[in-house]
Amino acid sequence: AALNEANSHCSGSGEAVKTLEKRIRELEEQSVEKEKVHNAQLVSYQQQCQNQLNVMKEQCKLQMAELNQHLESYKRDTKAKLAKYKQAEQTWSKDKASYEESVSQSERLVRLAWFQQSKALLLLPEKQCLA
Repeated sequence: AALNEANSHCSGSGEAVKTLEKRIRELEEQSVEKEKVHNAQLVSYQQQCQNQLNVMKEQCKLQMAELNQHLESYKRDTKAKLAKYKQAEQTWSKDKASYEESVSQSERLVRLAWFQQSKALLLLPEKQCLA
């Protein structure tokens, strides 16, 4: 389009047309070179981004591995504490049952002694009367 316009304005001058054509080729070559540079910059930027992404992925993997180690350690500790708690609970239940049995036996002995003493006291006047 620019060439046609130049031809119409410079219909008699072949030298002006050649100069314009040369200038158009130069601009096209510059445009192609600029595009190549721009594309190379884009590829370089993409590579930098990919490298940064890979580094971040590796850091995440390391952090996840560390967190998993902490989690496993926590699970082991919790499991050990739970087992210890259950053992203490069982011991407490046994001690409670033993205490309750002991109290029950003591109460029975106290009642038996009271009953025997009461019976002896009730029989005392009868023995005195018989004597």
